[in-house]
Amino acid sequence: MKPRSVRVIQILLPNGPWYRPVTEFTPLAFAGNDDGDVLVFIRYAFTVTATGKHVAMNMHHYWKFRDGKACFVRSSEDTAQVTAALAP
Repeated sequence: MKPRSVRVIQILLPNGPWYRPVTEFTPLAFAGNDDGDVLVFIRYAFTVTATGKHVAMNMHHYWKFRDGKACFVRSSEDTAQVTAALAP
């Protein structure tokens, strides 16, 4: 059985607030422990409305849960792709 924190992330991530039109959001792998730490590997893609440019990347999220609440999140993304897509 997966730790509770992994199950929470599986529900939370695809339903989170996004500021761009998302064209792909695929959680590829989850890892968690009984201390509330969760690692998520995600395939993520979107198109910037203002420029029409498309971005597709892998992202890594590291979450910490304490007392049933998210208390820390660290995320990585391909900032070079995002910067290029936002540029006119």
